[in-house]
Amino acid sequence: MYKGKFDEGWDVYRDRVIANQKKLGIIPAYAQLPDRSPGVKPWNTLSADEKKVYAKFMEVYAGYLTYIDHEFGRVVNYLKQINQLDNTFMFVVIGDNGASK
Repeated sequence: MYKGKFDEGWDVYRDRVIANQKKLGIIPAYAQLPDRSPGVKPWNTLSADEKKVYAKFMEVYAGYLTYIDHEFGRVVNYLKQINQLDNTFMFVVIGDNGASK
């Protein structure tokens, strides 16, 4: 599902995400990305093998989030069916730091 979606790397992806969040009004238009974390190399300095591995990490993480979203939706739908959604408190914690870098 996500094969090839992150081949341009995390720097390009960060730029796309913040632009989209601004477009959707999720964050203010003046918001700026923070500097890249010191331990994270610029994508264009990585070897071809590193890029391949890290792009795969991002694909897998995106797939994981899609799976979580689907399964959480199943729980919500079931609670609606049994008329218990309004009586249910849900708290989701995804304690992973994302797709590596």
